[in-house]
Amino acid sequence: MPLSGQGVGLFPSCTLGYAKPDPRALLTVAERHGVAPASMIDIGDDWACDVLGGALGAGAVPVCISKDRPTPDTPPTFGQQHVHEAATLADAPAPIRTLNIPEGTTS
Repeated sequence: MPLSGQGVGLFPSCTLGYAKPDPRALLTVAERHGVAPASMIDIGDDWACDVLGGALGAGAVPVCISKDRPTPDTPPTFGQQHVHEAATLADAPAPIRTLNIPEGTTS
């Protein structure tokens, strides 16, 4: 979801033409909203689909909802990208508040 300013949204794959883990799903959202992928946070509960393929593949910031499931011992770090975790969706705001998301547009 793009968080440039206060924009928050839900973007179903049926409206995008792409579905995660294809990074084009998030890249399409970024392009349509005129924001850089790095200024977006993607919240999901599937490690391979949401975190590795979706958020990290597109250059967005991932927040993984673990649902108390074990996640890989060493969360991947790709350059400046780090995987943030929350046990439930209700817990997701806590790690999000700690983020320093760059504001910026693609144009």
